Amino acid sequence: VGTYGGGLNAFDRDTEQFTRYRHDPSDPHSLSANIVLSVFEDRAGVLWVGTTSSGLNKLNREVGEFTHFRHDASDPNSISGDGVTSIYEDRSGNLWIGTAGGLDKFDRGSNRVVRHYSTKNGLPNDTICGILEDEQGIFWLSTQNGLSRFDPRTESFRSYSVSDGLQDNRFNM
Repeated sequence: VGTYGGGLNAFDRDTEQFTRYRHDPSDPHSLSANIVLSVFEDRAGVLWVGTTSSGLNKLNREVGEFTHFRHDASDPNSISGDGVTSIYEDRSGNLWIGTAGGLDKFDRGSNRVVRHYSTKNGLPNDTICGILEDEQGIFWLSTQNGLSRFDPRTESFRSYSVSDGLQDNRFNM
């Protein structure tokens, strides 16, 4: 369970107890921030945690330590923003990170971003609130300025707004 100020809480169904993971400024392997916006477990059982202002975290469950991935303006392969709002693994096993700076395709082998997408590529807004994939492998991205249909094969976007019948242009996490 990701909380808004209490970090990450893992519930053990057998013992009915919580393990709490919180940010500790003196521990570089602790959770990077206590405000958690997104939690995702990939097919390999790896837990990924997005925070409001301190990037993406990858939990090593065996030792209870986190690896941090932060935005670095001087590194084009870093995540596009430290506000990580959504995390998704597609049917091909690719990991996608939605941030307040755009959409990132993340390579777990190198722990690097291999492709950034933003308004420069056709997104209606750089804050990605949610990511879903349909049966055809098309992504539907909710943003703070409408909904976007993204085809990862052609890297093309089509955006929808209230003029297309949406209830509102602003989506939220």
